[in-house]
Amino acid sequence: MDHVEREKVLKTINGLAAVCKDTDIFKELSKYSSDIQITQLCAAAEFSVFRVKYASHSFFLKLYNNEGNEANRLLMSLEIKGLQLHQRLGVVPRLYCSSDEYNSIVLEDLMEFHSLQSEVLASRVDEVAINNLALSLAVIHKEHYGAEKLEQLVKDFGSNPMTAKVHQSLFDDPYDYAKILASHPDSHLQKAVAHMQANEGLPANVSALRVKAGKAECLIHGNLTTANIVVKSGQIKLLGNQYTTVGACAFDVGILVAQYLSFYHIHMLTEEDNDAHRQISYKMVDAATTTIDAYLEHMKAFLVGDAVQEFMSDVAGFCGAELVRIAMTDPSNKKSVEILESGLRLISAMHRIPDSSRLTIIALMLTH
Repeated sequence: MDHVEREKVLKTINGLAAVCKDTDIFKELSKYSSDIQITQLCAAAEFSVFRVKYASHSFFLKLYNNEGNEANRLLMSLEIKGLQLHQRLGVVPRLYCSSDEYNSIVLEDLMEFHSLQSEVLASRVDEVAINNLALSLAVIHKEHYGAEKLEQLVKDFGSNPMTAKVHQSLFDDPYDYAKILASHPDSHLQKAVAHMQANEGLPANVSALRVKAGKAECLIHGNLTTANIVVKSGQIKLLGNQYTTVGACAFDVGILVAQYLSFYHIHMLTEEDNDAHRQISYKMVDAATTTIDAYLEHMKAFLVGDAVQEFMSDVAGFCGAELVRIAMTDPSNKKSVEILESGLRLISAMHRIPDSSRLTIIALMLTH
């Protein structure tokens, strides 16, 4: 971070201290103004995130790039609303304060947490956290499920521009075969792409999934990848709350389960110390089935009879679509072929999948 960027962030912090003067983390700021430590954690097109430390205080500062950008202003507003709704559930970072004037959100410091994605890739599986995640997801969905709550939720979250971007990444981009092959002429997926093109039922199934994704059932995270989940000793926190939207409850579950199944392939196909990696793969299968079963147990007041079958079909379809997206994002990786085939099987068989066991069997039946 250069001097100009640091001065900009300092100006924002001092402005927030005046606007949010009753917030505990800012009460002593003036005493330590020369000792403020600022570390940039990420920089995206829509926002940048910084860790700010002084004395015994630390917090995350999310600074949106809102100047002349109404879409980013809307995203910031949606993230704040989502965080406020979920605060009492303890599944999101604590929201200290926010300011439209300074285009900022001030959040709990989560530096002791680690992304679930990096943990699993490093062969560290927090099974308690995985179970708590499934239960927390059911609690979030139950909290905002049902027609009587949908009207206001649709008003508040129905126009999220990030939803269209996520849906494009799932239902459009992976099927732009010419672009993919032009970008990766030596791709391991060339034969698989030919197989996809020959699959006459695939376009109709993907189109049906796009429609199902827009079904207004409850408030959902909207992009529940393991990069947007952090864990610590069984605890979980959800990041990426700017994706909050109204949609199908199966969407969040399907995306999450796909993450676990992709890790299955990644570890199973790791040659070095393969026996140890296989054990992680088996744990990922358990994570997938446990997530679905625990979620259904806690949603049984809402999902009964035919609704369970419809839910499982949708979970399988969304899981398949996410696996295809993951594979097509990195087609040069030979592991992507196995991930892709799992996704295509699930999309083709989604109407014939009654439970979590059948989902994992179909997804993994042709591998190892």
